[in-house]
Order: sequence, then C-alpha cells, then structure tokens
Amino acid sequence: DIWSTYGFDAHNLFDHDKVRKAFAELDRHGIPYGGYMGLRCLPALKIYKDFATFPKDEKEIRFPQNLADLGVKDVKTVNARDFADGARNDTECLQRAIDSDATTIVIEDKGVPWTITRLEMKSNKRLLLRKGVKIISDKSEENYHKTLLFDIRRCENVIIEGEGEVGDVYIGKYKDDKERDELCKKYGGSVFGLTETTNIVIRNVTVANSAQDGIFFGGLGLIPTRTYLENV
Repeated sequence: DIWSTYGFDAHNLFDHDKVRKAFAELDRHGIPYGGYMGLRCLPALKIYKDFATFPKDEKEIRFPQNLADLGVKDVKTVNARDFADGARNDTECLQRAIDSDATTIVIEDKGVPWTITRLEMKSNKRLLLRKGVKIISDKSEENYHKTLLFDIRRCENVIIEGEGEVGDVYIGKYKDDKERDELCKKYGGSVFGLTETTNIVIRNVTVANSAQDGIFFGGLGLIPTRTYLENV
C-alpha cells in the first residue's frame, strides 16, 4: 500500500524526503495517519530538520565529565555491594543502590558477571563501573530475553561510565556471541532504553549481544535530548 511504499523505506533509510512524500500521498488519497504511524513519523519530521546543522565539529561539542557539568552536586558515593545484604539477587541489590540517596554508585568487579533483569534509572545519578565489570541478563527469570536491561525513562542528568578503556567494562544480554547464538531465538529486549530523557551520558563501555538494540532511543514522540555517547 501507499504507506508501505514510502513510509517504511523512509523509516528504514532515514530518508527525510520519503517521509514527506509518504504523508503527501496519504493526504492526496484522503487516508488518515493516526495511531502508531502518525506518532512515530510526525515527530521524525522535526528531528530531520535538526540534522541540517549536523554533523557538528567535535570541537563544538563539550562532553560532560561529571555530575557537576550537568548542574548536579555529587554529594554522596556508595558501593553497590553494600546493598546486597538481604537482596534476593543482583537486580534488587543494584536497584536499592540506585534508589538510595547516593549520587554516585560504584559497581565493583566481583569476579563473575552481575546478572540482572531490569534496572530503572533515576535522575541525578552516576554509575561508575570499575574495570573488569560485566553485566548480563539473569537467565533464571522467565522471558528474560524480552526485558530491557537499563530502563532510562523520564530521567535527566544520568552518567553511566566504565573505568579504563573500551573493552574493560561489558554490558550485554548475553555474555558473548556464542551464548547469544545458542539462546537468542526471538526478537527481544535492548540493553539500554532511553525514553523522554535529557542529559544522559554513556561512556567507556562495550555494549553487545542484545536481543534487540544495543541502545534504543525512544520513539512514538518520546524522544531523548542531549544524549552523549563516548567510547561506546
């Protein structure tokens, strides 16, 4: 149909002109474009306009280095392992740390991967992952492949950074390519999901072996703004 001819290609190819043509053809034939299609692509038209000024020279972009650069006072640091007492699993331990009054949460390498289902980030937080840390899905949970590991939703001023260089910190649904090939049989969840966010920094981490996207930028009009990805 008309939308499949123009709209799907526009979505896949990131083609501004095809987006406009898709809507023009729908208007010409009197076909409404509400629901998922309208919500997904109408905001895209505005975003496409922003690309007229991109790419910017890196000299024009200043990557926030700490919470202070985002206007947040970093007043308290905690170690995530201090929240393990009484926690049923790694997810509960890390979520407790995130939900605490700390601004910086240090996640240490414990020798084996941290296994989680889904973590909900909060505003004004910094996660510092020490060199050697690995975070993967908790395979003991039902439908683990469908879940989003890091749900960053309606948050602002969040830094998630690894210590060391790229490759020293790993975050993925599966521990490696081999495990993904063996276990991932269905379209599933992403590693990071950003929805209606502002000032999100992800730095010095390897993001791999997802069941969907490595980093998902929320659609349906819930677009993140000011997202900084460095050495990812």
